[in-house]
Amino acid sequence: MMLRLVLVMIAIWCEITWAKPSGGGTGGSGKDHTGKRLSVLGFYGLGGVNPSDINNISSAASTVPPLQSISTLSYFGGGIGYQLSRKFQTRLTYEKQEAKNLVTATTPSVTDAGYTISWTELWAEINYNLTQSRFVYAYLGAGFGYPIESHLTANLSSRTEYDAEKTLGYKGQAGFGILLGKYVSIFFQTEFQSLASGDVKDSGGTALNQSNSSTHAKLDMSGPKAHVGMAIHF
Repeated sequence: MMLRLVLVMIAIWCEITWAKPSGGGTGGSGKDHTGKRLSVLGFYGLGGVNPSDINNISSAASTVPPLQSISTLSYFGGGIGYQLSRKFQTRLTYEKQEAKNLVTATTPSVTDAGYTISWTELWAEINYNLTQSRFVYAYLGAGFGYPIESHLTANLSSRTEYDAEKTLGYKGQAGFGILLGKYVSIFFQTEFQSLASGDVKDSGGTALNQSNSSTHAKLDMSGPKAHVGMAIHF
């Protein structure tokens, strides 16, 4: 499925890039709803997540109070967009995500005891504009990404740092924006991401196992996410 998504995105890119604009219309003008070609954006969001392997390990940890399952995350990011036509836009973005289940533990006596997942993903995206006017725009899109960081910190009786083997991720998304003038818009985007790592290993290369098992643990940051952001068009 990942390969199919990549091939579809490449095909769309090629068709839009080398297609001749029709008639005298603006469909192939390469400008967006603001009349601009480039955009710079930043955003902040929240999401749902279930890293089941880490939650399994957390449930077996002997802390007082006990560690809860990780179920939410926060993230921020930014990127640049390039308008291929009035209908298609490509984006290169990054996201810094964090999910944790930290508590102030009395057993062991540790402040911020628990697990913290830090994940930074680089995305290549393509969006299709469903509608656009002088005031609003809406779009559907998809993307694939690769992590530059997929890290786990375990802070219990001792502190251990782990890195996860990196794998490709993909996502689908939908959003809408409101223009605040000729150069600025705010936008809201919801998406579902598939982000799963390979084996989680410490600095010595030893894999972290699931609780009471020889199965190697993995990080999973898949789930629904939503963010609000601002874009500057020029």
